[in-house]
Amino acid sequence: MPNHPRLRRTLVPSPHALTGVWACCWFGCSDPQAQPDRVGAWFSVDPHVHSAIGSNDADDHSSLEAIAEVAIERGLSMAIVSDHSNSAGSMDCPTGDAEDCINQGPEFPAIAAAKLQSGPTFTVRVGVELSPVESLEATSEPTGHIGCLPTEQSTFDAVTEPAIDRPVGMVDGGQGIDWCHKHQGFAVVNHPFSIAGWLNYDWTSDDYDAIEVFNGGGRFDAGDWDAVMAWACDVINGKPTVAVGGSDTHSALTPSPPPGLLDQAIGYPTTWVWAERSEEILGNLAAGHTVISDPETQLDAWAWTTNAAVGPGETLSAEGRPVHLEVRAEVTSDDLVLEVIDLNDGSCDSDPRINHGRAPEVTAAPLFSTAMEPGEPVAKRIKIDANDSSQIAVWIRPRDTALNGQSGPAIASPIVIHP
Repeated sequence: MPNHPRLRRTLVPSPHALTGVWACCWFGCSDPQAQPDRVGAWFSVDPHVHSAIGSNDADDHSSLEAIAEVAIERGLSMAIVSDHSNSAGSMDCPTGDAEDCINQGPEFPAIAAAKLQSGPTFTVRVGVELSPVESLEATSEPTGHIGCLPTEQSTFDAVTEPAIDRPVGMVDGGQGIDWCHKHQGFAVVNHPFSIAGWLNYDWTSDDYDAIEVFNGGGRFDAGDWDAVMAWACDVINGKPTVAVGGSDTHSALTPSPPPGLLDQAIGYPTTWVWAERSEEILGNLAAGHTVISDPETQLDAWAWTTNAAVGPGETLSAEGRPVHLEVRAEVTSDDLVLEVIDLNDGSCDSDPRINHGRAPEVTAAPLFSTAMEPGEPVAKRIKIDANDSSQIAVWIRPRDTALNGQSGPAIASPIVIHP
């Protein structure tokens, strides 16, 4: 979870928003007159949840009531139900298997139930996961799952058109992005480098809005790190791709942290969204004001001059003033490394995604790097050279990014600094 730098929190919008009043006592707050406030709080979101209402592969325990109950227990501010297309809308298929039939819709069968589970401190919102497939037989041919998320509460209320995800072998991932944008949705490439090859994205379009850099299946695995590299490559090359993370749970009652490598638990990982009010969560998620983390990890970063302070996904104009970056982190897991990277100083010269489906390699010398020890907080201030533009990303990564089933990683969206 992110932590907070200041006692002077001007707004505490929800008991599920992480206010971190303890931060100054724990880390110490120096030079309070020089550092302006960040107005707002971190809200915790799981944007990739499957329900029994609209996903034929979700278990019977995954009612909207159960999803809301578990999400509230785990301190979430919002859960977004993104059921598979071609599930609820094809249940009258003569063979009894939704996968056999052209999708009939509707794509958002959980909207009414979601409204019943929403209140002032917790909300359920509804999107869809567009799920084309190359073959109904065993295959590793990628097409991709596209999470189509709302950007406000009513985004999909009037949508009746079924998602185009069939016939089998005739629809690619890019068409899923097009359908999402046609209906004013926010398009996320989910688990682009999954162990299950047929779930991987086919990179037929780069018009997506976000990449899921941490998927709850397998905890944090090598495919998630590949997704981080794809996201970082986009940012380096000037594409403002948003980083998100979601549990992808198909069973609401799975405990957290997940007991097995193929389990998915609500809130694992969490996408933290910085906002002033809960009504701004969806818009600020789309704007990239995000930190994605194992819920037991704390990571926050902000940059400031004497004139302004900004956090992940925001932009700071130096205007001749000194720029400082603050990073604070704590983990409960072993074998993790904290790194601060200026992605503007990185390179993504080789990007084999389109031609070969492989993840790109990103090279950038860290501005700061340190091994993390469980239970030992890290607080670091770095002076940033504001003569050139920077995109400062902060992440906590496994020491060995090629391993699967790891706990503790976190990724903060870049802070953009202009001279």
